[in-house]
Amino acid sequence: MKKVRVGALIVVALLVLGLAFSYMQSKKKEGLLTSGIEGKVLLGPMCPVEKSPREEGCANKYFQTNLELTTVDGSKVIKKFSSDVDGLFKVSVAPGEYAIRNVQTTSPYPSCGKAGIVPVEANKYTRVTVNCATGIR
Repeated sequence: MKKVRVGALIVVALLVLGLAFSYMQSKKKEGLLTSGIEGKVLLGPMCPVEKSPREEGCANKYFQTNLELTTVDGSKVIKKFSSDVDGLFKVSVAPGEYAIRNVQTTSPYPSCGKAGIVPVEANKYTRVTVNCATGIR
């Protein structure tokens, strides 16, 4: 009876190890990164003349759009990603320095400005805000 229990324990242990190995291999393929950039995209101005205090309905809006993470000089696209309907995004990347821009469209607006140089440190997510212009003056 003890041999059966030991055998069953060995089988269970091998199954657990196999699943753990498979999981680690899939994460290795995904590039198990613990650093990156997260933030929000805002669209504005929403009214032709900004007043203080801001009029109702004139606040910048969260914006869903397609973005690109590039090298600092913009010569190479590292990753393409999107902000969600609430204007939020999160992209995992290796530590380094990056820039963010919107994906080129045929129309000039909305135009999303670069967030400047975005430094990413190991095991941290850098928070940024990407501002997009409506073209309203």
